[in-house]
This record gives sequence, structure tokens and C-alpha cells, in this order.
Amino acid sequence: MIIHNSAQPYTRPVANIGIHQTLSGKKTTELLGWLKPTQGTGRLALVICLATVAVNLAMGGYSGHLSTATAELENHRHELIDQNITLRAMRASMMTPLAIERVAGEKLALQKADANQILVFNSSKRRFETLQ
Repeated sequence: MIIHNSAQPYTRPVANIGIHQTLSGKKTTELLGWLKPTQGTGRLALVICLATVAVNLAMGGYSGHLSTATAELENHRHELIDQNITLRAMRASMMTPLAIERVAGEKLALQKADANQILVFNSSKRRFETLQ
């Protein structure tokens, strides 16, 4: 045992083994020790946290896709509504008597008969007569 003079401050006696041996004795994983919890509870919490983050990222991506798809469907719906309005207007214009007569003349070569061209069969006289 080494006896120290009471006038000098007390220091622990340390063996002089060199700096290389002192550093090599420390664990190198001590710097990253906070990443690897040694207790089961810490590992479980880390797994749950990572799973939650992964699910949130997946849901965020999927919700972005859903909002884009919803916007596209809404645009397509408005285009169909506009097309429906246009088609109804075209149908209404084609159902007028003048339009029907015009299409019948162009497509089927049918013309409106004159008054002297309409013949009716008179069964009592047993002959065709012009309608007046």
C-alpha cells in the first residue's frame, strides 16, 4: 500500500498500462447503444414504432392515390354530364316535324304528298278517290 502525504491531494493509484489497452477494453458498440435496446420492452416498443411509421407511410401514399383517382372520376363525371346535355338538345332538335321531314327526304327519299296525291279506297264505290 502506498502512503500519501496529507498535503497532496489524493489520487487513485492507476497502473500505467498504456493508452492502447485502455481504449481497446471499451465496447465499440457503446456509441450506438441507444439503437439496440437490450431489454425486451424496448425492442417491442421499437418494433411497434417502426410498424406504425410504415403503416402511416403506406396509408399516406394510398390516400394520395385515392384523392387523385377521385378527382379524375369527378372530372369524367362532369364531362359525361355535359355530353348528356348536348345529346338531349340534339335529340330534341331532331324530334321536330321539320327535322323529321328533312331527314326522311335526305336519307330515305321520302317526300310529303300533295293533296291530289293522297288516294283513299272507297269501299262503297269500290274505287280509289283523291282526298280533299
